[in-house]
Amino acid sequence: MPQPFTNFDEEVDTGVMCQICDCWLSGRREFDRHCEQRHPIVVDADSTTVVHSYDQPVTPPSAFLIHSPNSDIGSSSSASYSPATSRKRNRYSSPGDSSSSSGKSNKHLCLACGRYYSSEWNLERHKRESCPLKTKRSKVNEEKSPKLLKLETLELPPLRLSDTNWVADCHLIIGDSRVAVSKTVLSTSSTYFASLFQYYEGKNEVPLSETVDPSVFSLAMDVFNGQQNLDESSIDFVMFVADKFGIKSLYEKCESFVAEKLPASSVMHAIRLADEYNMLDLKNALFSSISIDVFRGLSADRDYCSMEPKLKAELLEKWGTFL
Repeated sequence: MPQPFTNFDEEVDTGVMCQICDCWLSGRREFDRHCEQRHPIVVDADSTTVVHSYDQPVTPPSAFLIHSPNSDIGSSSSASYSPATSRKRNRYSSPGDSSSSSGKSNKHLCLACGRYYSSEWNLERHKRESCPLKTKRSKVNEEKSPKLLKLETLELPPLRLSDTNWVADCHLIIGDSRVAVSKTVLSTSSTYFASLFQYYEGKNEVPLSETVDPSVFSLAMDVFNGQQNLDESSIDFVMFVADKFGIKSLYEKCESFVAEKLPASSVMHAIRLADEYNMLDLKNALFSSISIDVFRGLSADRDYCSMEPKLKAELLEKWGTFL
């Protein structure tokens, strides 16, 4: 009865011969190392069969042995001689061993490439990720399909109010002056004008009962419909009209100007407007942005001189030590 590999004594063995290249090896360990280095066989990690061509069957390494009379290494044996190499040798099974597990392996056969898998989960994973025929087909499909171009994000110019549906279909009567406006745009942006135009429905001339300078109101409408841009000289007048008549979109435009552009030219002007229209978060942010050089020149700052005493006290309380 042949001795199992685990009890194999290499000192008694006279060696084995590789039938592929006729190399004589001193023992099974040297033979395995020789096969891995000189005749490697790639194995799918999830498969229970050795990757091979479809025309030739795979011959296990044990079939390449020529054992000596003192050696019990045979081509029909599949047992390992040590736990360290048992995992490697389990990859190569003899025809007799494979027939014993064929009943289970046949249930998990990949019909595309002919590989067997130990479980249905491994088979499905193989189909999704590593099936060579599927990979080949996907590469062909990629070559046939047109490549999508990566579109860069377009930076659109800021929306101007003149691009909206501003159609001057009505005149507001302010004292002796007439200011052309759009009923639709004003009604959408202001509840005050929505009620006013509803009260004078069907009329093209509507009197404005609120007291306001006609030139200031006309300037605000020019900024509102995009015919004129906001600047440091007009922000006070336009913001006054937007706040007085509750024109929401125009007020938001003024608020953005005060927060983003006005501090660059006059931070004290921006602080004064933020305090006047109760923009507390903006005012605190502007307080923190003031430099020492700005405070040293406060006495000559026109906007600082026109501030309310309470606001001046807040400034001095925060930064007075630098004056």
